[in-house]
Amino acid sequence: MFITISVFIKSGLGFGSRNEVAFVTKRDGEAVYILAIFADDHAYAQDGKIFPNMSSLVFDGSQLQILDLAGTEPLRRSTSLL
Repeated sequence: MFITISVFIKSGLGFGSRNEVAFVTKRDGEAVYILAIFADDHAYAQDGKIFPNMSSLVFDGSQLQILDLAGTEPLRRSTSLL
C-alpha cells in the first residue's frame, strides 16, 4: 500500500550547525506533524540523512497510533530507516 504525503521543508546551514523544520501531512489529513531540529553540532551539520530518518520514525509512529485508535492492525515498522 502506498501512502501519499506532502512534505514542506526549510533548512539552514551555519558554521558547524544545521537547522531544519518539516511540515508533513497525509493527503487525507489523518497524520500531520511538524518536526524541528536546531542543532549546533558539526556531526549533525555534515550528515544529511539524520533529519529524514528521524522524520520517518515520527511518521511511522503516527501511523501506528492512528491505526491503534481505529482498532485495526498496526503497520510494521521499517528496519531500513537507520
